[in-house]
Amino acid sequence: MRDRLTFGFVLSGAIACTNVGHAQHTPVHVAVYRDVGVWENEGSRALPAVLEWLGASYRFISAAEINGGILNKSGKPAFDLLIVPGGYAADYVSRVGGWSGRGPGDDEIRAFVTGGGNYLGFCAGAFAAAKTTRWLGRNYAYPWQLFDGVAEGPLPWNPLLRRAYRAQHGTAVLDLNTPELKGRGLPQTVRPMLYAGPRFIPRDPTKLPAQYRVLAKHGEDGSAAILSYRYPNASGGRVVLCSFHPSVLSGDRALFDRDVDNFAAFGAGTDPDGHQPDWQLAAALVDVAVGRPARKPPPLPRAVGSVTLPATLRIGQANSIQLTQRGAAGANYALAASLSVVPGVRITPQVILPLTADFLLLASLQTPGVFTGFLGRLDAQDKATATLHVPSIASLRGTRLYFAFVTLNANGWFATSAPASAEIF
Repeated sequence: MRDRLTFGFVLSGAIACTNVGHAQHTPVHVAVYRDVGVWENEGSRALPAVLEWLGASYRFISAAEINGGILNKSGKPAFDLLIVPGGYAADYVSRVGGWSGRGPGDDEIRAFVTGGGNYLGFCAGAFAAAKTTRWLGRNYAYPWQLFDGVAEGPLPWNPLLRRAYRAQHGTAVLDLNTPELKGRGLPQTVRPMLYAGPRFIPRDPTKLPAQYRVLAKHGEDGSAAILSYRYPNASGGRVVLCSFHPSVLSGDRALFDRDVDNFAAFGAGTDPDGHQPDWQLAAALVDVAVGRPARKPPPLPRAVGSVTLPATLRIGQANSIQLTQRGAAGANYALAASLSVVPGVRITPQVILPLTADFLLLASLQTPGVFTGFLGRLDAQDKATATLHVPSIASLRGTRLYFAFVTLNANGWFATSAPASAEIF
């Protein structure tokens, strides 16, 4: 019992000190675009998980906030980096500034980068940055105009051209001799998620922007897949455009990217080179975008264990929750519930509980009448059972809850499980 109380005290302290995706040892401050059209799997879960893993401070910003001037303060960039995730680029353009090219959002984005702020776009975020998007052979003029050229997709080998919109693994052949990637410990070839991402074609190859580099090519045809350069000249910020979704992992069961969707089952299949190269590439691109010097990528966060939930959480009933963590028999655990998986709770530099420190998380650790067995010890079979008693309140129907647990073993090592989620019905 004393061990459990100590464990609860440590966990409560970690929760109390949590500050939205923030780690005190880094000054990097990131804005992540999240609005209509953003692919939630990447923009709301996987990319924030990577940023937390890197110890970067971040916040989500909307189109209205960009139009209102959030990116720039007193004529200077208010963030080190703007990340625009994958999704549907036409939605981004229509909401940020509008198609005319005369809206305030367009000017705000260009002023942000011109003033030294950095831009990192994945897939749709890269399409949105181009002057011209060529989609299914048709050209569209885009107004942000950070890339003087064409972003063309879907690519000839993309399932979209066979009327099958599904995930797949692309082939990124990295140029490890570029100053941006040299010394970062990356493999030459990485097989990250590809979801209709583009290839990049400069308008005039004889007039390339400052520090223009093709960091990676598509292995299928040798076309440009990841770019880095400065905009509008050498004194401006860095622009990094990536065709892939390296933060989104297939078949990792949300262990790292906090995304409960199984893209292995959605057509992507098993990741040919595993999860680590993908996430290390995502981390390297963040570092490149903010100008961090070369460093070997950190190991994947330490996360193990799984939570098994019923298909739906029944209102007015006791719902059984199963916990499993191999090789952890006798370890103290704390199971928690939350309404979101980001930002997480940093327990140690390498251990992040993939749940938001909201009111529900605190209630799940402090209300045994509703949350039974949420503190305890794994049995000899590395398992435990907890129970959620959902109150008979009709307004709870349709609410999605996320669950994860953290363990403390006899050697003082913390570990966390992947999150699992279910809706109240």
